[in-house]
Amino acid sequence: MYIVLPWIALYEIRAFSLTGPHGTIQVDFQHVSSGALNFSTITFYIEAIGIIMTSLYFAKGSSPKHSTRRAIASLLIVLGSGAYIYIIRYAGISKLPIELGTFGTMTVDITEFMDFLFGIIMLNSILAIIDIFLVIYDHRMKNYVGEKILNELESAQQEIVQSKEETANDSDEAT
Repeated sequence: MYIVLPWIALYEIRAFSLTGPHGTIQVDFQHVSSGALNFSTITFYIEAIGIIMTSLYFAKGSSPKHSTRRAIASLLIVLGSGAYIYIIRYAGISKLPIELGTFGTMTVDITEFMDFLFGIIMLNSILAIIDIFLVIYDHRMKNYVGEKILNELESAQQEIVQSKEETANDSDEAT
């Protein structure tokens, strides 16, 4: 999803050209190429982050529930999604001017949608951080309860040994 769909969409939009009776309709990437990044650099970063995101999703999916590895992978996925949206939002891809031949130019603007996605990513990051704290707390409680049970078992064993020694001493005194 993070690799194939953006790659296909960006290259198809780049190659999009439709000729009709009123002229040619095409997407103008001059505003993207004139900036600090050109089209090939933008697609490279989107594909590279897509590969990293795929590996993070694999790490999250292959780890057991309520594990520290899964919680950290969730947080890294949220951060990677934020970087992914950041590149799309601020590289100029979120505003695509489309030339409509003799009709003029139309701009497809999805910056508000990207801002909405940033909000969702912020909420997901808060949930991922809470998940990490819950996993750490859960591990500490398991260790605390485990230590408490071990201490109780040790004290019970000491009591049994002491009672055996007392009964042995009492039986020696009785004879």
